[in-house]
Amino acid sequence: VSSTINMVAWFNVIFFETVNAGFPIYPSRLLPQNPLIKGWDPLKAAIEEAHENNIELHAWVWAFAVGNTRHNLLINKPLKYSGPIIEKLGRSVALTDISSKQRIENQPENWVSPANKKATDFLLDLYSEIVKNYDVDGIQYDYIRFPFQKPPTQVGFDFASKNAFL
Repeated sequence: VSSTINMVAWFNVIFFETVNAGFPIYPSRLLPQNPLIKGWDPLKAAIEEAHENNIELHAWVWAFAVGNTRHNLLINKPLKYSGPIIEKLGRSVALTDISSKQRIENQPENWVSPANKKATDFLLDLYSEIVKNYDVDGIQYDYIRFPFQKPPTQVGFDFASKNAFL
């Protein structure tokens, strides 16, 4: 980004994808860095460049979607790999359907349950790590919802979600 481009395009904010499919793009103490970009810190570089040009940089993070089969293919992981967050915290944090499947048919993402305190506490730690270690101007939350669902497929049958209704 150059100041000339900024002056011509008239933009003042960049939403920089920082956590995708459960992988941070920066070296994290909580999770493995996205293997496609190991060896450097694109978040640090983007912040420096943005701020040099008077542009805000907001870290764009996937919230409850924490794994992706399409990403798995790119990093040589099996399609069934649920992502680094579920791998680290365990299957109990996964959002599941009535038959205990973690992924809805015809959708590439794996999700954590918003009702699971262990999952939400971990996400809070992950986002706090970004804010504490980087001079971001904000955080943009994506996938802060349930996955798309068509009857008869529905999610929220994991233990934490079911227990919340008892």
